Amino acid sequence: MQRRTILKLAALGGIGAGALRHADPAFAQGAEQPRRGGTLTMTLTPEPTTLFPATGASFPIMIAGAKMFDPLIRLDFDFSMKPMLAESWDISADRLTWTFRLRRGVKWHDGRDFTSADVAFTMMEVWKKLHVRGRNALRAVEAAETPDPHTVVFKLSAPVPYFASVLSSHEGVIVPRHIYEGTNILSNPANQRPVGTGPFRFREWVRGSHIIMERNPDYWDAGKPYLDRIIARIIPDAASRAAALESGEILLAGPNHVPLNDTARLGRLPHLEVHKRGNEYSAAVIYLQFNVEHPVLGKPAVRRALAHAVDQNFIVQNIMFGLGTPATGVISPYQRHAYTDQVARYPLDPARAERLLDEAGHPRGAGGVRFAMTLDAYTLGEHYVRIAEYLREALGRIGVRVTLRTEEAATFVRRVYTQNDYEALVFAAVLLADPTVGLQRLLYSGAIQRGMAFTNASNYRNPRVDALFEACQTEGDPEKRRGYWHELQRIVQDELPLLALANWDYTNISNRRVRNFVISPHAMFENFADMWLAS
Repeated sequence: MQRRTILKLAALGGIGAGALRHADPAFAQGAEQPRRGGTLTMTLTPEPTTLFPATGASFPIMIAGAKMFDPLIRLDFDFSMKPMLAESWDISADRLTWTFRLRRGVKWHDGRDFTSADVAFTMMEVWKKLHVRGRNALRAVEAAETPDPHTVVFKLSAPVPYFASVLSSHEGVIVPRHIYEGTNILSNPANQRPVGTGPFRFREWVRGSHIIMERNPDYWDAGKPYLDRIIARIIPDAASRAAALESGEILLAGPNHVPLNDTARLGRLPHLEVHKRGNEYSAAVIYLQFNVEHPVLGKPAVRRALAHAVDQNFIVQNIMFGLGTPATGVISPYQRHAYTDQVARYPLDPARAERLLDEAGHPRGAGGVRFAMTLDAYTLGEHYVRIAEYLREALGRIGVRVTLRTEEAATFVRRVYTQNDYEALVFAAVLLADPTVGLQRLLYSGAIQRGMAFTNASNYRNPRVDALFEACQTEGDPEKRRGYWHELQRIVQDELPLLALANWDYTNISNRRVRNFVISPHAMFENFADMWLAS
């Protein structure tokens, strides 16, 4: 790579100047040498519906899938590129041609050769068409050329500043063309019995109980993985997951798989360790999302009034137990190249909230009620329900009658993202390395897609916001791009289709026998090839 190209991309937050460095993290702990063998028991919740991770559908799918499928590259803590299925690469000076040279001798789990045809198929037929973020993030990719079985060339119509993050880790796993070509990719039987190139091979899936993945003896990274197998346990109850960690029945859990009030207590136990590091890539934010097609909540003035009734500090300190910070806007401060706090603020001021509701045409009526609304809470973690309960009380004090609705995760997803049958909801989104990859799906009008989970279900449409997202997809000047992001945050924070409640510090908990867990900003989404267990 040309040095000036690397440095320019580094400034955009996508690639660091050490892009060609590669150090084996297995030796990061000094003289301690990896020990072979053993079974890692971990939690996986909720139970996935499929084990096909290439569409970026949900955490449990991507966590499990990342052990069985590999990407072209991985990212280091500084978001620099490191080799995986691609051992080297070149980027043209205009950033419109990305050439990846692939490892030789890599085998799919069924014994077939991995080639550039698999990469091209994954890009053009899976990521661009089916990935929840790829439809927008990869719009500029025009072609994937395969001059030989070990070279793939991506041709772009415009620069994509965040391209490296899309190709990395669980965001960019490669799938076998010979398994999926000519089939309905989303219903292919292989989605239940995956065939990947990763360090672990699928063994069995007992619904409601566990998924077993066993060591791939033919893995391309010689000598790895160190573990014999991984057993991912399906334990629906959060308190039971905490008890299993405490007893040693489970060695690893996350992200945030135990009640937040248990996290600090478990971290004080001598055999357990709480990890905040390793979640930088996620950049999670908890939102109160409004359906802007609702006759009352569709008014920005009403949404601003509700914001003044919410105490973000209370949420962070009393519900999240300090595992986060009050949010200032829709972009996470982890995304330093895009974030600004120079946006509209809505400090706790119930009296002002009431005045604004009066002015918006919603005075108190019978029983002091201004209007009623239903609030849905994502049930993947009890903290969402606790936050929703708090919001019910807080909004009730200004005359808004809130009915709280909680349903199991699959029903929630269907109601919100397929049926659009909701008024407001509490959920969290991971924004990843760049807002184009993680945020655009929530606010871009082109991402209003019924049946596609975790997209623009608020039905928010703003032509200027759309234009800013589109500009950020291709802008090569980091200062101009930063300006676009700042303007976008100011607009969204004024109109409030999403009220950002808290920046969330994801946590994982491991038994101290687990070594080489946090080796990148992906943590639980790593492939665990470098992980090993101390005796």
